[in-house]
Amino acid sequence: MTATAVMSASRDGLPEASEAALTPRVVIANGLNRFHLAVAASELQRRGALAGFVTGAYPGRRSRLIGSVLNRSGSTRARRFLDRDENIESSRVEALWIPELLGQLGSAARSRGWKSPAERLDAAALRTFGLRARRAVRRHSDAEIYHYRSGFGLESTYEARRRGMFALCDHSIAHPGVLESLVESKGELGTPRLPRSRVLRSLSADLDASDSVLVNSTFVRETFIHCGHDPGRIHVLYLGVDDRFLQSIPATPRRNASGVLRLGFAGAFEERKGVAVLVEALSMVTAPWRLELAGPISGVMARKYASFLTDDRVRHRGNLSRSELARWLVDLDAFVFPSFAEGSARVVFEALACGRFVITTPNAGSIVDDGVHGRLVPPGDAVSLANALEETAERLDDLEAIGAANAALVRRAYRQSHYSEGLVRLYRRLLTGTEVVR
Repeated sequence: MTATAVMSASRDGLPEASEAALTPRVVIANGLNRFHLAVAASELQRRGALAGFVTGAYPGRRSRLIGSVLNRSGSTRARRFLDRDENIESSRVEALWIPELLGQLGSAARSRGWKSPAERLDAAALRTFGLRARRAVRRHSDAEIYHYRSGFGLESTYEARRRGMFALCDHSIAHPGVLESLVESKGELGTPRLPRSRVLRSLSADLDASDSVLVNSTFVRETFIHCGHDPGRIHVLYLGVDDRFLQSIPATPRRNASGVLRLGFAGAFEERKGVAVLVEALSMVTAPWRLELAGPISGVMARKYASFLTDDRVRHRGNLSRSELARWLVDLDAFVFPSFAEGSARVVFEALACGRFVITTPNAGSIVDDGVHGRLVPPGDAVSLANALEETAERLDDLEAIGAANAALVRRAYRQSHYSEGLVRLYRRLLTGTEVVR
């Protein structure tokens, strides 16, 4: 029976076991930190399709115990580390601690403004990860697909292709050829160019080595086409929100009785996220407002924006665990994220899931429709952002109903299961040219 005939039969009611057998076996390389490919690996394991999962530091039995002890002592790092656990069978996990260490050293150097050492450490983390991931590829050489995060494939990608695997590169931000210029031009697509950054050059090499590329928004796909890529090789699948986050969202948000617009911003406080535009826009807003920031602020940025960050209306909450993030988001009126360049910002989906009105840019790669889920403003346009904030402050009574519709949309169409179903359909289509419609 041909693959097409088998897939057709599955639509006609084959048992679940037969349906699972149609799903290709996959090795996933997640790279460092908590990334959406960990959720993908968990879902593939549930479907019986995960051959191996390669990642950075990961909570094994011993490290989970140590992390739990530290977590009870209030350690934010411990909570964030434990958040990486996706209940993937330990026999399928290859945790690479040396690349993780190099990456953490790179982050520490960057926070101190040591740009060149940080870039060298980041590049070394990518290279080391790719070299060590080769072992997992060799061990699971019967797998059909190597699904890897861009920049973290490198030598392992070449190994996978030598062994006949389909190499699917997962890229979650604007194309490297325009990423630097998007920041410099405050969100405007410029002429593609060879990246200056070694890390971005590694990402470009991984993209070029792949059979196909998976991106997480139409915005990212547009940047690839702008850089001359064949549209037929670029596939879009929005990530949505994982079940664990949805389960941590409180049922009853704190109502706003003050009349002050409660705003939130989450993520690294950096130029790419449009923080300069946010600061300028808020200086124009006449309605009463408060802003809370969640995420890291480097020493360089703390000094540059010292006046803003010490404003009585601004509060820095620091790094939050994901459950803390959920509790924080539900107590906001609106989430503001004026980024110049993203892939599809997960935190925007999380804000929608928490029932928030979202003010962002098209470059955030979200599903936000202007005037429906919140407001879309042009990247780099402080006046438009200020106007959107003023309008939001004037309609506080409408935000609850809009937020409830946003939360319902995420649960209806952008959950972990929706992502995994789309991923499996893509795998089948890439290998056979045929897609199962469930």
